[in-house]
Amino acid sequence: MKQNRLNNIIYVILILITIISCNPRVENNEKISQRIDSFFESLSENYAFNGNVLVAKNGKVLYSSEFGYANFISQKKLTSQSVFDLASITKQFTALAIAMLKEEGKLDYSDEMSKFFPELPYQGITIKHLLNHTSGIPDFYNFMEDHWDKSKVATNKDVLKILQEEKIELDFKTGESWKYSNTGYVLLALIIEKVSGNTYQEFMANRIFTPLAMNSTWVKGDNRSNEENAEIAKGYIISMSQKGYLLPENFEEFDYLKYLDGIVGDGNILSTTEDLLKYDDALNSGKIVSLNTLQELYTPGLLANGDTIEIELKGQSYGYGWRIRNSSIGKIVWHSGHLPGISNLYIKNPDNGITIIILSNNGSETYKIYDKIFEIITDKKMENPRIFGDLALRKLLAESKIADIPDEFMNLTNNSQVMFYESQLNNIGYELIELKRLNDAIEVFKLIVKRYPKSANAFDSLGEAFLLIKNNKSAIECYEKALELDPNYGNASNAWNIIAKHKVK
Repeated sequence: MKQNRLNNIIYVILILITIISCNPRVENNEKISQRIDSFFESLSENYAFNGNVLVAKNGKVLYSSEFGYANFISQKKLTSQSVFDLASITKQFTALAIAMLKEEGKLDYSDEMSKFFPELPYQGITIKHLLNHTSGIPDFYNFMEDHWDKSKVATNKDVLKILQEEKIELDFKTGESWKYSNTGYVLLALIIEKVSGNTYQEFMANRIFTPLAMNSTWVKGDNRSNEENAEIAKGYIISMSQKGYLLPENFEEFDYLKYLDGIVGDGNILSTTEDLLKYDDALNSGKIVSLNTLQELYTPGLLANGDTIEIELKGQSYGYGWRIRNSSIGKIVWHSGHLPGISNLYIKNPDNGITIIILSNNGSETYKIYDKIFEIITDKKMENPRIFGDLALRKLLAESKIADIPDEFMNLTNNSQVMFYESQLNNIGYELIELKRLNDAIEVFKLIVKRYPKSANAFDSLGEAFLLIKNNKSAIECYEKALELDPNYGNASNAWNIIAKHKVK
């Protein structure tokens, strides 16, 4: 059965935090730099990372480097000045702007949204609910698809208008649950504009970016000259059908990037690792908001019943624009930023003064599987971390059929230092099916079964591939194994129908 793609966090982050946090006195910078650089070189050589990395402790850069290309077509190299779309890392800037206005007495977290948008059909939703994703307002990525003219570029006001006119229903009663919603941060951006009298772009530039000399940072649509002239590292995706890297605009499934490109607050800030370090230093020193206010941003939110917010990642919570988790080395606060081809992470361990900034533009997954970060953080042993192999496999299959490169395929998939997540392999297998490369798909599904022998879904997918080449006997064996592993498997009824129709003794 085809599964939704899961994003996965690169062990880069794990090893970096471990190197620094497990050695409170910190080894000499040269040794740390060498170890980090060696690891990133390995990732880059295996197509598991393309992007910029910066590691700092107490404001001092321990490591900074660039790996790969800003433009995969022209093969223009990344530099320290390369600008990346931060995607949802933008949310912490929006939350910070709200905190600044609160300190100035211009709003309060308890202010109801109806104070700013009386036209909306919602009552009892506060700024705090918007900040920590407990409002219940659905994500605009879902409802804009059905209610927007895709020949036009939507703005925040368009999202507001659709909420008003279509009376979009809440996903849950406000304050009773948590669900990530980009819409909340779109509304927060509109509140910033109403309260400050400036556009969101103007507020960010005048109050944060310019004072901090973040000269390579801006909000998309700000009409600044560097939007055209900056070294922007656009996101690229490996296409097996086109045999190489393409921009997301070449994929029909990513059309939403065009018609939602005018929406800000939840995303659409661009920046560099160097500028983000300036921002980080200003946060840590209380230059933008007081340290008490900053701690409030880092504090887990509460539900209406008084329970601490628990988010989709086990053992973690959400504050105001920051994801939060306690660990043996202290509090970890972080946020990811994802778009097709773009995968970023900004992670802080305030107790030890550690900041790690990773900006990637080849789909290197720097999100999810978050527990693995803390498995490494709390492990004093400096084991060599494994790398994720999906991008290497995808590139290999984009260039050749498995029958033509059996040794390369075996070397990659049998390498114990290369990790493959089931969902990623599953998606690759189904892409191969769509390309009519059925034998290659079967080999990939066999790899999943080998790596995940207790997965009903793995056997189900392999069975489906065997059916497509009319190998009914093997298909039946796979479906029976899937049902043996999970009698209540979601695809079981269909499997039994196939078995009843094609049963072979």
